Amino acid sequence: MSKRNFHPFLVIITVGIVLGSLNFFIIQGYAWEIDSTGTAYYIVDGDTLDVTSVGRIRLADIDAPESYEPGYDAATNYLSSLVYNKEVYVDEDNKTGNDPYGRMVAVIYVYYNETHLKNVNKALLVAGHAVIWNFDNNEFNPYTWTLYVEYQPTPPPPPPPPPPPPPSEKPDLKDRGSDYSGFNTNQVSSGSSYFNIYCDIINIGNASSNAFNVYFLASSDSTITIQDYFIGPDSVSSLEINNYDDVSWSGTFPSDIPDGTYFIGWIIDSADRIDESNEGNNNAFIASQQLLVDGTPPSTFVTFTPKSGSNKIDKYTTFYYMLSFSFNFINELIHIF
Repeated sequence: MSKRNFHPFLVIITVGIVLGSLNFFIIQGYAWEIDSTGTAYYIVDGDTLDVTSVGRIRLADIDAPESYEPGYDAATNYLSSLVYNKEVYVDEDNKTGNDPYGRMVAVIYVYYNETHLKNVNKALLVAGHAVIWNFDNNEFNPYTWTLYVEYQPTPPPPPPPPPPPPPSEKPDLKDRGSDYSGFNTNQVSSGSSYFNIYCDIINIGNASSNAFNVYFLASSDSTITIQDYFIGPDSVSSLEINNYDDVSWSGTFPSDIPDGTYFIGWIIDSADRIDESNEGNNNAFIASQQLLVDGTPPSTFVTFTPKSGSNKIDKYTTFYYMLSFSFNFINELIHIF
């Protein structure tokens, strides 16, 4: 008998726990979304307003007094205080969309603080300016609404990087290539041999250049620097865009360059007077040819017998001679005629 008396009580407790748990789950699971935004620019009454980019909105599942009913002005003014001239966040009804009058059915929100929005539909209910009028033909359930919802707006994308600045107008001086450079001999003696070297310089920049020098140098390796052995200079008075000029040096090979094998190259704008768009292409050398500097005197004397006249000649006299070699492999003698 006692067990039977306790059954209804247990059932009531069980149902209450289940309902309480279900209500808690629904509140915690209250779903909402932002479909559009706009500015509220006209308040029709306590539950209707006009929003830019959306149009006329009928606040879902609430009813405020009509113009002929008490409380109309208070409800209209309260809605205006919440949203007029402010940005509103619109959760549009995805089930029916518009009501029979063509108004968008929606729940709207306004900014509250950095982390929350205020539910305007719920605020009208809490303030007593509207009552619940729950329609089952939309997606909303006014019994699950909370006055504030957490909102973290998606940060705007970073601004695009600024466009690159237009290229500055500068000359760019460089060697024209191996087809336009060379020198006259593969072997010289320092301080006595005639030497000639030449190359072409072209301006590939987008501005003309002023005057500049070109230094010709001899280097023990293919890296041409101002510290290498100086051969001689040439100069260019100016160089227009996409134009080139021949530069060269000729004269007695310098006496201070020691014997050895050298790469021959040059440095354009050796004094670095020209502000160029590319300062890294001013050095060049001839890769296909190297120069032997050898001042070693011959190991034998050359004698000659003049056809007529004295054996004495002035040191500035120019004369020509021809050497003829014959080899006697038996006596191992060389006769010079």
